[in-house]
Amino acid sequence: FRSSLPAVSKNPDHTELWNNAIDGKPVDWNHLFHSYKSSVEWPAVAFIPQLVRYLPEAKFILTRREPESWYESASKTIFEGLELSAHNPDLVKRERSSVNRRLILEHTFEGKYADKEYTIALYKRHIQQVIETIPQARLLDFDIMDGWKPLCEFLQKPIQIGRAHV
Repeated sequence: FRSSLPAVSKNPDHTELWNNAIDGKPVDWNHLFHSYKSSVEWPAVAFIPQLVRYLPEAKFILTRREPESWYESASKTIFEGLELSAHNPDLVKRERSSVNRRLILEHTFEGKYADKEYTIALYKRHIQQVIETIPQARLLDFDIMDGWKPLCEFLQKPIQIGRAHV
């Protein structure tokens, strides 16, 4: 889990679509993603089973962190930022961040994001669900320490360093 908050905040017309997804209502995933080549983190990460079905050509990259380190980072950035966004004096910005607060703090973590054990267990369960849900040919379990090669091979792209191809 990581968060890509600007994606929703820069597309206010998508707020209703994401809220429909959170509520389990039908979503036209092709419409939602029609102008994108990729998605990173939330909100899409919360809907992996749906995306696997509706975007049959999509590839998925799973990156992992040590759970304790992930929790400390998420607490200080994602969770704290979303809590503060509820009090933003700018009504438009506060409203745009509401879908992320609802999805991440309420839907994903059921309001228990301050409970370290619960949240870390959910993080580990998420990783396992990703591995079990996404077909192996469409999933790269990527360790950034392995460098560019496995990522570029998975995406069928050349490794580019500056202007040179490797």
